[in-house]
Amino acid sequence: MSSKVHEDAVHSIVQSVFKQIQIAGNSIDLINTVIGGQVTSWTGDRGQEPDASVTPVDLEIGGGVLAAAQNTLFANVIIEVAYKNRSLRMLQDKLQRWMSIHTSVQVAIGIKIFAGPVTMRRVAILHQRGQPTQEVEFGFGCPTPPPLTFPVDAIYAGVALPAGLNGNHLISINLGDLRNFINGRVQRELDD
Repeated sequence: MSSKVHEDAVHSIVQSVFKQIQIAGNSIDLINTVIGGQVTSWTGDRGQEPDASVTPVDLEIGGGVLAAAQNTLFANVIIEVAYKNRSLRMLQDKLQRWMSIHTSVQVAIGIKIFAGPVTMRRVAILHQRGQPTQEVEFGFGCPTPPPLTFPVDAIYAGVALPAGLNGNHLISINLGDLRNFINGRVQRELDD
């Protein structure tokens, strides 16, 4: 069972991605080119469901787009947040399964929020197909963390890039802002 902190962190990342797609293409209509979801997918030896995902509307199974389970397809972007019920190792393992050769996931983002009133540790993980994994500490006391970035093209892998998104646009997850957002939600949870 997820907590409000967990749900709000997931929602914050998804909304940031959707907003940046619209800004990059200078069109609010671009929101109609992607969908979010939580479909259970087969990742080699097990089924797993993401906390959230981003997929182009017109994506179809075939070519480099693999079937996930029961004729559904893998999302291009997966978002996972681990809070009280999942360890950092469990999050790392789940992200690696999303990026295995058995999937067509292009980007997997993981955020680990260490629970407890005395820890402000946060870890962000970014997997991009064909790129080295990035793992960044971004909790309290850490220097200003770099953003997690990936090309908007990764969201639309397998379909034509929508008009207005031509160029080298990047999706950027600002970890400083995310840290402040999460810390506020954790504090609210502790106060309740």
